[in-house]
Amino acid sequence: MAYATDPVIRSYMDDVTPQCKEDKVDNMWLNIAQFYFPLQHEFGCEREAGIGQRSRIKSNVTVSLVRNDQKAKVLFIENKRPSKAKNGPRRPTWNHAEYQL
Repeated sequence: MAYATDPVIRSYMDDVTPQCKEDKVDNMWLNIAQFYFPLQHEFGCEREAGIGQRSRIKSNVTVSLVRNDQKAKVLFIENKRPSKAKNGPRRPTWNHAEYQL
């Protein structure tokens, strides 16, 4: 899980709390996606991109492969911030999700 040791990504991960706005969650996932899908390999990452030309539905983060001036969407990330239980944040749930990548 190399992304979790990257200081830039770690700083975005630290911004995600149960009370944070969803843009902080989107920014964290955008940076994680860019870590695994870099520009040098013809990938582009977008925030709040539509999932299709005729659809109004948007994903929080979209990864596209760009070749021959064509964009092909290859990954959609829909995310939420960690939930807040009555006794505070549910850290074990977040730890489980964090290590799925």
